[in-house]
Amino acid sequence: MGVIVVALSIRRTDAVRPPSTPTGLAIGAGAIMVIVAGVIAAAVPTAATDWRFAVMAIFVGLFAAISLDQVALAAVAVLAFAVYNGFLEDRFGQLSWHGSGDLWRLLVLVMVAACGLAAGEIVRFVHRLRTDWRTSAATSVHDDLQRHASVTEQAAAADDGEDAEADWLSDTALAMRFGLTPPPRKPVRALRDHRRNTQ
Repeated sequence: MGVIVVALSIRRTDAVRPPSTPTGLAIGAGAIMVIVAGVIAAAVPTAATDWRFAVMAIFVGLFAAISLDQVALAAVAVLAFAVYNGFLEDRFGQLSWHGSGDLWRLLVLVMVAACGLAAGEIVRFVHRLRTDWRTSAATSVHDDLQRHASVTEQAAAADDGEDAEADWLSDTALAMRFGLTPPPRKPVRALRDHRRNTQ
């Protein structure tokens, strides 16, 4: 259990996180969630104290998974325990310590908060992996298309070169037959540019 407490007290810098929300805003949103959780838990019969506390713990875990802000989570967890202790376990907001029962509830809150943080980071990590995979797949397809276009252009250039060679040989043979000067041999690129201009 001490390991979980230490893990919560260390703010990871290499964790996968969404765009950061100001801690004050996160605490405000968490306070609203705690109030909603308290209203829902108040609908549970008074005798079922464990179920009342379970509602509060679930909301703390949800807040941990959504926010991934450990500072705001610590404040919201303390607020959730105070609301449960003062309004659901006792009355009129009066806080009191109930021995080992409250100690176990605090430990449960710490465990739920740690599980919520882990679940939130795993979900965001998987989402980032999927996004990176889609990006790399799209890049690979683009590279394949470019490679195919380059091969097609090279094949077209080779065809132009063969056609130019055949034309030059034909013109040379015809010129020699009639005793004329053979035509100069043009580079393949010049012939290709000439054909494009004439088309």
